[in-house]
Amino acid sequence: MPWAGLRQEVNVGPVRFWPWDERKVPDTDVRQQLKRYFKCFVDHYGTPVKTITICSHREKNFELLEQYEYDEIRVAIDVLIFSIIAPQTRLAVCGNTYSAGPPTTDRYQVIGQHLILGNPNIHIKAGSTLSVDEIEKVHISQPWSLGGAFRIGPNQEIIRAFDKVFKQSFPSIIRKRIFRSLEWFRFAHTEADQVSEPSKLVMMSTAFEILLDFSKKREKKKYFVNQIEKRLKRDESVLDKRIYNNNQRIYIKAACWAWDFYNLRSRIVHGDEISTQDLCYKNWITHNIVADMVIWELIVQELYENNCIGERARKWAETFKPHVINDENLEEFFLNWTMGFDDYHRALDWIEPQMSRYQSDEIL
Repeated sequence: MPWAGLRQEVNVGPVRFWPWDERKVPDTDVRQQLKRYFKCFVDHYGTPVKTITICSHREKNFELLEQYEYDEIRVAIDVLIFSIIAPQTRLAVCGNTYSAGPPTTDRYQVIGQHLILGNPNIHIKAGSTLSVDEIEKVHISQPWSLGGAFRIGPNQEIIRAFDKVFKQSFPSIIRKRIFRSLEWFRFAHTEADQVSEPSKLVMMSTAFEILLDFSKKREKKKYFVNQIEKRLKRDESVLDKRIYNNNQRIYIKAACWAWDFYNLRSRIVHGDEISTQDLCYKNWITHNIVADMVIWELIVQELYENNCIGERARKWAETFKPHVINDENLEEFFLNWTMGFDDYHRALDWIEPQMSRYQSDEIL
């Protein structure tokens, strides 16, 4: 990944991401060949970049990979992308800071190359087109659409949780749904190919449909709304209403967002005219930005239910259990608190600003 710029090694399941360091390559010939190759990647001024990150599968370094190993690297990159973009989006929304947006997935572009010692050529694949040229002649320029100037690192709690998802003991059906939804999350966060915002919204809706298993559901919008109502509801949730078949329906505001989001998705796929205002949810916050935070919460919930995450929430719940009258859903409260879910709910006016039922003198 020539543009990633990771500052330290990150392990996701069987995959290691590590900043390029020639001292880690003991073979002189291999090291020199790699140094020649990496000089092809330049910034906007033609200077070789210093942001190269290597993707290694287990103990394999600069060796040919089996297809399943490459597939696991691709999935691990999706996890890495999610662990950076979703939390950074939440910070931007909670701080009401438009300029603090996350990087795009273009920063984590992965480029494979079959290098042969002594061979002066480089193979460049663009779509189905393959070109061959001399390494010294080729310059591959950094995209202008990397975003994320602050270079925020991955959320380590999420990274550790996904280590468990890769294990055989994790339910395979759930793993497949999560990984496929993260692939669509990656698609929805590119800028290099100039994918339109409406198209990105459809991609994010696809990520939700896979994650929440919309298959064989007849009324998909109703199912989506009910799932968000069930999974994101708090005692402090603000209520809103929508009209369906001339009847008024009362939902939490998060579920009303799901209603509007899926309506917008349907308008897009049916070719309706979509304005910039249609894509906006609140001020500068678009429906796609809200979708980032909602899918973040849903995936964390899935990880929590499968005991991959939530150690802090469980510890806090156990500590404060003797000090509250009603300890029902105490773990859920601390999960929302420790993962910052309530912060973005509050920023979107989805929950009341007053104190939660668990905020007592004993807890404070």
